[in-house]
Amino acid sequence: MLYCSKLKKSGKESTGKLEDVENKITALRELIENHKKREEAEAKIAELKERLNETESQLKTVEESNIKIKQFDIQLQQFSAFVKVSDLDAVAREITEVATYIKNTEIELQEMPLIPKPQQVKKQASINSKQILSSAVIIFVSLALALSLNSPVLLLVGLALALVLFFALKTKEPDQQTDESARIRIENQIAHKNEMLEKSQLHLQNLLSKFSVDSEQDFYTRKADYKALHEQKKELENRISGLLGNKKIDDINKEQIEILTEIKSIEHNVLDEKVRAAKLDSQAFLAKRRELDLLLLEQGKLKEESTASKIRSQDAQVDSEMIAVLEEKLGTAKSRLDYYLRQEQVYNLALQKLKEAIAHTAKSVQSKVSEYIEKYLPVITAGRYKDARLLENFSLEVFSSEKNDWLDPTSALSAGTVDQIYFVTRLALIKTLHPADSLPIILDDPFVTFDAKRREQAGVILKELMQNHQILFFSHYLEYEEWGDNILHV
Repeated sequence: MLYCSKLKKSGKESTGKLEDVENKITALRELIENHKKREEAEAKIAELKERLNETESQLKTVEESNIKIKQFDIQLQQFSAFVKVSDLDAVAREITEVATYIKNTEIELQEMPLIPKPQQVKKQASINSKQILSSAVIIFVSLALALSLNSPVLLLVGLALALVLFFALKTKEPDQQTDESARIRIENQIAHKNEMLEKSQLHLQNLLSKFSVDSEQDFYTRKADYKALHEQKKELENRISGLLGNKKIDDINKEQIEILTEIKSIEHNVLDEKVRAAKLDSQAFLAKRRELDLLLLEQGKLKEESTASKIRSQDAQVDSEMIAVLEEKLGTAKSRLDYYLRQEQVYNLALQKLKEAIAHTAKSVQSKVSEYIEKYLPVITAGRYKDARLLENFSLEVFSSEKNDWLDPTSALSAGTVDQIYFVTRLALIKTLHPADSLPIILDDPFVTFDAKRREQAGVILKELMQNHQILFFSHYLEYEEWGDNILHV
C-alpha cells in the first residue's frame, strides 16, 4: 500500500510539471510570435518611412525648383521682346544679313572711282577748242603759202595737217561723250547704293529697336543672356516633370497622408505593449527556439509519464515480481543514461572540434567570401546594401548606410532581406570552397519569403551562375518555369 501511495503522488507531480511545461511553451510561442510580428512591423514601418522620405525629398526639390523658376521669370521680364518672338534665330540671321549688306555697301562706296566735276570737263573742252583753232590756222597758212609759192611740199604738209586735225576732232568728241556718260552712270550707282544703304540702316535700326539694343553686338549679347535663362528655366521644368511624372503635388501630399496613416495604424494595432517588449537579438532568438524544442520534448515525456502513472495508479496491488521487473527496468534505464552521458561527452568534443574547424575555415576564407558577397549583395538587394563581412564564428554582418553601422541581419532586417543575404552567402561559400569546380547547385524553394522584385533580383544571379553550374530548382510555384531550360512536372 505504501508503494501505491507513492505512485499516486508521483502521478500528481507529473501532472503539475506538465502544466508548468505547457504554460512555458505557450509563453515562449507567444514571445516568438510577437518577436516575428515586431520584426515584420518594424520592417514595414522602415519601408514606409523610406517612401515618406522619398516623397518629402520630391516635394522639397519641386518647391526649390519652383522658387528658382519664379526668379527666372522675374529676370526674363526684361527680355519681353525676345519672349514674343517665335523664331529668334531667324531674326538673328536677318540682322546679320542686313548688317553684312550695310558693311559691304559702305566698302563698295569707298572703293568707287572719283567723279570729275562738270566745270573741269568744260575747261578741258575749251582747251581742246583752242588747240584745234590754232592747228586750223597753221593748216590754212600752210595751204595759202603752198598755193602762192606753188610748192608741192607745203601742199602735202598742209594736207597732212588737215588729216591730223580731222582725226583729232573725230577722236576727241567721242572721248568727251564717253567721260560724261561714265560720270552719269557712276553718279546713278552711288545714288542707288546710298539709297539702299539708308533703307538698310533704317531697317536694321528698326530691328534692333524692337529688342531695345543699339548694335548688332548688343543684340547677340542680350540674346545669349536670354537663351541661358530660358534653358535654365526649361531644365528646372523638365526636372519637376521627371520627379512628378503623371502625378500632381496634391497627389504626393495625399500619398504622404496615407503613409503616415498606415504607420500610425501599425504602431497602434500591431505594435502593442507585448509585441514591443518581444525584442530578441539573433542569439536570444535561437536560444528561445532551442528552449521551446526542449520543452516540447519534455512535454512529450511528461505526457507519457502521466499516462503510465494513471495506469499504475489503477493497480493498487503490487507484488514482489512487479518490483523485480521495475528494478530491472531501472537498471536498464541507468545503463542507458550512462550511455547517453558518454555520447554527450563525444558530441561535446565533436562540437568543440567543429567550432575550431569553423573558426579556422572562416579565417582562411573570410576575405574571399566577403568579396563574393559584396559582388552579389547590391544586385539582390537593389543597391540597398553593398558591404558585408564574414566574422570568425561564421556569423555575418552587413553595413547599413542609413544607420552608418554594421548590423546583424537576423535582428535588424526583415525576414525577406535576411533570406536574400544568406542566399548570397551560401553562393559565396560555394565559390570560395570550390573555386575551380563547377558543382551542381540544388535549390528547394529558396525564395518563399521573396516578393516579386526580390525574386527578379535573385533570377539575375541564377542566370549568371547557369553559365558554369548545373542548377536543379525544385518549386511548387509555376512562375519559375521561365527560368529553366528543362522543366519536369512531378
